[in-house]
Parts: sequence; structure tokens; C-alpha cells
Amino acid sequence: MSSPTQQIKALIPTLPKDDIPYAQRFFDTRDWESLKELTWSALRRMEKALEKDSMPEKYRNIDIDKVRDLAVLCSEHYSLIYPEDLEDEFPDTLDSDVFEEDY
Repeated sequence: MSSPTQQIKALIPTLPKDDIPYAQRFFDTRDWESLKELTWSALRRMEKALEKDSMPEKYRNIDIDKVRDLAVLCSEHYSLIYPEDLEDEFPDTLDSDVFEEDY
């Protein structure tokens, strides 16, 4: 079984051609946040094009499912490395003063 980084590296070529050099640089420098953002951006652009039923030529031969897999893998990998960012995104509401009541 391959590691998450090996899986990510193997899926980078599934991105749109213009995004591949950036993704490769982010991967090589271990800039996981930028790689995560790039992959989700590519996926969103492709999904919007599909919704409009006007797929640009640069996306026509790209497997959107593989791009989606890459985006999810990048997000999961990022959240494992930087779990504190996930906590900032979904703060623990039980720690807030909202639930304090006088009995």
C-alpha cells in the first residue's frame, strides 16, 4: 500500500496542464496548504464548467474523479500535519460561554 504522499504525487499529473508545474513545486517544497488550495481550485473550476455544460478544451481530457481524489487526499494530508488549523475551522463550541448556565 502506498503512502498518502506517494498517492498525491501519482495523482498530480491528473490536474489541468497549467496547474501541474505549480502542484509539483508545492509538493517538492512540502507546501501542503498551497497544494490543497490549488487542487480544490482546479476541481471547482472543472465542476463549474460542467454545470454550465461548456467544458473548455483544457479540461476535456481530464478525469474529474481523479482530480477530486487528489483534492481530498491533499486536504486529509494537510489536516493530519496541521490539526490545529482544523480546530480553528470548527471551534469547539462546548468551550464557549454560550453553554454556561446558572443552576
